[in-house]
Amino acid sequence: MPFAVVFLILCICCGRQLTPEIEKSERNLVQPDTVKGSMSVAGNEPFARLILTTSAGLSMEISADTSMFRSLWKLQNTNVVLIGVLRHRISGSILEVREFIPVP
Repeated sequence: MPFAVVFLILCICCGRQLTPEIEKSERNLVQPDTVKGSMSVAGNEPFARLILTTSAGLSMEISADTSMFRSLWKLQNTNVVLIGVLRHRISGSILEVREFIPVP
């Protein structure tokens, strides 16, 4: 019985150490997606979310670091080109933004 407990603890600890390495390598292999559309806000505070709507009518939630998120928030109702990684979830698509370009 003690052997099973020690084995379980070792498996859990080793698994946690390997996971970040795998995630980092997967992120480096993913080709960035480029999406053009109009920025808008959905929902009410404090649960408001930034949404990009393409000319084809597709909507996706925007995920970005804090400083980039604030910059994108100021670009509501404008057209932008976003470069990042598009993730498809059950709840909808999420674009993890790495950079953006405002379109005049």
